[in-house]
Amino acid sequence: MGSATRISTRISTIDIGTNTILALDVEAPDRGRLVRRADHLDIVRLGEGLDGSGRLSEAAMARAIAVLERHGERIAAARPDAAAAIATEAVRKAANAGEFLERAGRALGFPVEVIGGEREAQLSWLATAHSIPAPAGGQRTVLEIGGGSTQLMRGDAHAPAPAQAVSFPIGSVRLTERLVHHDPPAIDEQRALAAAIDAVLATCPFPLAAPEGAPELAGDLVGIAGTITTLCAIHLALVEYDADRVHGHAMARAEVAAVVARLAASTQADRLRLPGLDPKRADVIYAGGAIVDRLLTLSRFPSLIVSDHGIRWGLAHEIAERLASA
Repeated sequence: MGSATRISTRISTIDIGTNTILALDVEAPDRGRLVRRADHLDIVRLGEGLDGSGRLSEAAMARAIAVLERHGERIAAARPDAAAAIATEAVRKAANAGEFLERAGRALGFPVEVIGGEREAQLSWLATAHSIPAPAGGQRTVLEIGGGSTQLMRGDAHAPAPAQAVSFPIGSVRLTERLVHHDPPAIDEQRALAAAIDAVLATCPFPLAAPEGAPELAGDLVGIAGTITTLCAIHLALVEYDADRVHGHAMARAEVAAVVARLAASTQADRLRLPGLDPKRADVIYAGGAIVDRLLTLSRFPSLIVSDHGIRWGLAHEIAERLASA
C-alpha cells in the first residue's frame, strides 16, 4: 500500500499597522517551511493624527475597513485552513480601539487580536529566524520599524525567541507628525529628529552601543518592515518592488546613510520620483530612515541585512507550528 500524500496547509494572515495593512497567503508543505502564494500591501495610514488626538479618525478607519472588507471576501472565497489578523501600535494606543475592532472583525468575518510590543517583537524574531541564516557566533539584533512604534530584539539567532526585546513609541508616522513640518526637512528639524531618536534608544534595557575597544556589536543586524525594505528598494533603484531581490540583501552602513541623507535633502516632489519608493510613503520615509541611520551609527554594525518577512510571516509560522502539533 502506498503512503498517503500530505496536503499542504493553507494559512492567511493580516497585519494591521499604523501605516499599512499587510496580508499574506502561504502554504505549509512540511514542518518549518512556508511558501508564499500571495502578498498584499495597502497603505491606509490608520494612525494618521492619532499622536495628537489619541483617537483613530473616522476617515482613517473607513480607509482601513474598506481594505479589510476586500480581504474578508477574498479569504472567505479561498477558505484557508487557518486565518488570523493582528493589530499593533495604532490600535493598542487609540481610545476608540473597541469601535475599530468591532468594525474590523465584522469586515473580515473573524476577530482581530491586538498585540503588545513584546509579542510584536517575538513575531518579528520568529519570522527572521525562519528566513535569514544565522551569523557566525549566533548573536543577532533585529530591528522592526512601524508607523507608530519600533521594536528591537537581541539573542541567539538559532533560538525561537529573543533573549531580550523592547518596544519604543517612535515610528515613521509618529515622528513625522511630531517633528517634521518643512519640505524638505529644515536642519533644526533634522537635528531634533536625531536627538529624539537617540534619547529613546538610550533607554534600551540592553546594550546597543559597541563595547569599548570593539569595532561593532557582536553578530548581525537584521531589519524588517516597510521602512527598511523601502530604503533597500531605493538603494537598488527598483522600478517595481522585487521581494526576492530585497530579502537577504545586505546594505552597508554607508549605503543606508547615503539613502537617508538623500531623503533629508529631497522635497516631497523629488521623493515622489524616486525609484523604489511607494508614493504613499514619501512623506514619512525620512523619519523612519533616520531611526535606522541612528541605530547603525550607535551600534557600528558594518551592514544591515534586509528581510522582507515581517510579523505577518511570524504569525503564519506560529499558526503552522500549532497546526502541525495538533
